[in-house]
Order: sequence, then structure tokens, then C-alpha cells
Amino acid sequence: MKYQAPFGAADPDDGYVDDNPALDIDGSIPPAKAIEHPQREQHALIVGAGLVPDEADLTQVLQSVLRIAAAYQHMTFMAGWGVDGAGEDLAVQIYGALTAPVDMSIAGVLGNIQAGPVGADLIFDIEVNGVSIFTTKPEIADGFTAVTAGVLTSDPTNFFVSAGDEIVFKILQVGSTTAGQRLTLTIVAGLPEVPA
Repeated sequence: MKYQAPFGAADPDDGYVDDNPALDIDGSIPPAKAIEHPQREQHALIVGAGLVPDEADLTQVLQSVLRIAAAYQHMTFMAGWGVDGAGEDLAVQIYGALTAPVDMSIAGVLGNIQAGPVGADLIFDIEVNGVSIFTTKPEIADGFTAVTAGVLTSDPTNFFVSAGDEIVFKILQVGSTTAGQRLTLTIVAGLPEVPA
């Protein structure tokens, strides 16, 4: 939104001034947009963060910013890395788990592998409280290094995560000739609900 100068200002960049009768200075008359637009923006921010606007609570803009910032924390798992950074063959097993720090919605995964699988696709899964979030599991195709994201389940309760839920990353299948090494996988997360 373009800056809205005071009503009647000669210069569109003029600032607002306070009324001062002692110096014979009339205060600025604010145009309607100067009040309405910031209110609408603040309302959209509060509702977009999943809060219910409450005129008695003067901290809702701050709460909204903190909530949105916290919810957009992406989580990264690594597998097939040795302690010295060298590659180690991947295996069918759980490679990591964490407790969700805030309410969030998992939107999908991104990732790649430095030494791709050979002989079979590398297939993995993300579970929330023991239930997969995918109907089609993410994978890295035989001979490739990029993750194919998979398809999220149609039941949103499987990927809407509450603070305290357990998120687990596991590998279900590795390459048959070369298992694959040095996988980095990022779970992309956002707000628990998309505002209407």
C-alpha cells in the first residue's frame, strides 16, 4: 500500500503533525485509508495466525508474528553420514525422531542424496504418532539423487501436527546393489490451518 499523506497535504510525502493552538498549527486530518488499512492488515494477520480477534487483548499482533515464525520451522533429518562426514550405507530402519515444538501442518518433504541408490528405489516415510502421513511414499529413484516428494494422505488429521506429537523419519527400502549414502531430508511445515 502506498503511503497515505494527511488530507489536504501539498506534498504526498508530508508527515502528520499534531494540533498546537499555542503556535497556531492545525493538526493533520487523517484520511480514512490511514486508519482503515492498518486495521484490516492487523485483523488479517491475527486471523491468519489462527487466533480469534479480541479487542481486550493488545498482544495479538505480537502473538501472531511469533506463532507464524514458530510454525514455519522446517525440520531436517540426515541419514547415511558417518561421524567424520564420510558416507555410510543406508539401512531399513528408523533414522530420527523429534517432538513437534508447535502446532503445524506438514506440507511435504524436500531432499537429496549424495550417493544415490542403485538396483532399487530408496523409499522412506514420515510418521506422526505412528501413522504415515503419505499414501504414496517419497522416494529417490534407482540411479538418481533427488527426492520425489510422495503424496500426502487425504486425511488431514495425519499431517496436522500438535505440539508434543512424535514425528519419525524411517527408511523402508534401500538400493539393492548400492544402498545409498548421505541423505538429507527436510520436512516442510507451516501453520496448522490455512485461513479461509
